[in-house]
Amino acid sequence: MDTLCSLYTDILACRAPARNYALFLMERYLQLKIKAVKAKAPIEINTIDDFINCCKHYGVKVQRLLCEFYLHNLVLDQETE
Repeated sequence: MDTLCSLYTDILACRAPARNYALFLMERYLQLKIKAVKAKAPIEINTIDDFINCCKHYGVKVQRLLCEFYLHNLVLDQETE
């Protein structure tokens, strides 16, 4: 799994940056999930409590990314409240 995660990260690093903001956010979301799998702490964000716990666990950089993901419906897209 570590080899697969490293390979995927290397492939994304070789590409030109995404020009479309939605694609850029999706790449960042996938990179975050891959880093979490590699660290053997997969991120599962299915409820608001999961989202809050994830924000508490990670630093400011990841918190900002999570907020962007939330605002663009990449996480918690089924939550309406």
